[in-house]
Amino acid sequence: VTLGLSGVFVRWIGVNNYVRVTVPPTYRDRMSGLCGTFDGNSTNDLRLRDGSEVTASSSTFPSSQTSRNAYHSFGTSWTVPATSRLLTPTSDVCTDNTAPPSHPCDIANSNLPAPNERRIQAQIKCYDIMDDTGPYALCHKVLDPKWYFESCLYDVCACGPNSDCACSSVVAYEQECRSKGVTIVNSIVDNCGVCHGDGSSCRSGYPWCNVFIDPHSAASGHKQSYSTFDCLLHRFQGKCEYTLARDCTERLFDIHIEN
Repeated sequence: VTLGLSGVFVRWIGVNNYVRVTVPPTYRDRMSGLCGTFDGNSTNDLRLRDGSEVTASSSTFPSSQTSRNAYHSFGTSWTVPATSRLLTPTSDVCTDNTAPPSHPCDIANSNLPAPNERRIQAQIKCYDIMDDTGPYALCHKVLDPKWYFESCLYDVCACGPNSDCACSSVVAYEQECRSKGVTIVNSIVDNCGVCHGDGSSCRSGYPWCNVFIDPHSAASGHKQSYSTFDCLLHRFQGKCEYTLARDCTERLFDIHIEN
């Protein structure tokens, strides 16, 4: 979907509940929301609605409780006020959790294997991302795989080893890698966003923000991971409607997302 004359393009890959927002360079230095500031500096992407910033460790995403708290504060600050909602009735009452949930790989669940076993199973499911001799080995030189691997572990631990939750993170990693000019010889994603396909994914010459979402979110706690325009990875699990990206200079567009 192209938003009028703004040149902003929103794409949704339904198979993996994967959302991409692409903006032209004219919006550089004038963006805000969960997709970040788009100013070429990822360190200030966690800017709250009031203009202040929170910080998170760049090496522990998303397992550190400190980092999860920072991402949670950032995400909840972009909750859309009831009077400005586009996706939910203004009469609905929506309250975010006061703190982010624990990592699902560490939580006992009677319907899933024990935490240690679940983490090992998740590591196997997500190994394609980290494999130094695998399909994304060339990507490791230009794009740190640990962020996507950790996000993949999070989703698979929550969904269970027999789910397809790993594919969302794989799709996101491949798309970001392609955008950096890497040719993936043995892609495992096809043009429909299905893992273990022919790898003919779409490309764009403009910067983009990605949202890759656990396809079983209704059953596992609404888990979204975000890659901002400036390539900062963060995770936010909210329950309401949020500002994903907006033009904060001329207000030509305002994109919302409902968790």
